[in-house]
Amino acid sequence: MIAVLMGGNSAEREVSLNSGNAVYDALKNQGVECFKFNWHGNNLAKLWVQDFDKAFIVLHGRGGEDGYIQRQLEQHNIAYTGSNAIASQQCMNKATTKDIWQQHNLPLSSSILVKLDNKLLILIFHCLGQ
Repeated sequence: MIAVLMGGNSAEREVSLNSGNAVYDALKNQGVECFKFNWHGNNLAKLWVQDFDKAFIVLHGRGGEDGYIQRQLEQHNIAYTGSNAIASQQCMNKATTKDIWQQHNLPLSSSILVKLDNKLLILIFHCLGQ
């Protein structure tokens, strides 16, 4: 049984719900046993009592793409779609992602890091034609 995880607390909640419903409908139309789970950020206990062995993650932003839900699923030995918790966490931090790319000699645009109100921001500058 597959749990289609959707919703979340990010600004992209509505997009996640729309996408999650589309994924759910597509799976059901193919005869796949699945159920929808509308995650609100504080209702995971209701997920763990469900009978499922895989999760299709259709969550966006914090909680859904930053490694949180992936870590929760890993702790419950549930297989899921997408990158693992560590990769998800690293990729949400654009400065960390850029460092990883540099370590692998991948081409990158020039950039600077800026700290504003205790938040680390990355500004990327790219000149066309270079």
